[in-house]
Amino acid sequence: MTRIYRGHDPVGPFLVRDWLKRNGIRAELRGTQLIGLGGGIPVPKSFPTIWVPEAQRTEAERLLSLFNGPSLVHPEWVCRKCGENNAPTFGSCWSCQAEP
Repeated sequence: MTRIYRGHDPVGPFLVRDWLKRNGIRAELRGTQLIGLGGGIPVPKSFPTIWVPEAQRTEAERLLSLFNGPSLVHPEWVCRKCGENNAPTFGSCWSCQAEP
């Protein structure tokens, strides 16, 4: 696994991870337990990081550049478990709570 992203705020890493997963990348979020320590250690060090398999690194970095791009429109996504449409901002299905 290789690190491709360090959050700049407490929420961003979760959105990036969900974006990568919806696009077929096996993204892993690490360091979520450090969010609450922001007052005791330098803030950037307390935000989560995203790790992907080395074999998916190039594609993950390409998708990350699209995520941060000015023209990206996040599409709705369809739950694999129940088939419901979900808003692009939903990190889990509104109907059955399954992750993308």
